[in-house]
Amino acid sequence: MANPVIIFVIGGPGSGKGTQCEKICKKYGFTHLSTGDLLREEVASGSDLGQSCNEVMKKGKLVSNEQ
Repeated sequence: MANPVIIFVIGGPGSGKGTQCEKICKKYGFTHLSTGDLLREEVASGSDLGQSCNEVMKKGKLVSNEQ
């Protein structure tokens, strides 16, 4: 794909980001990548990276790009 369409959906917790993304994906056939889902999957994997991310997330902090 030469010029992919990329859409960022931002908003606070509980604002409906996931709901809106589901609707957009269904209507236009897009793929949804959720950083929250990716982080939860990494934590569930039990990897060193997942454990490190989990420690940060348990403190209510944001996981950095360098994590």
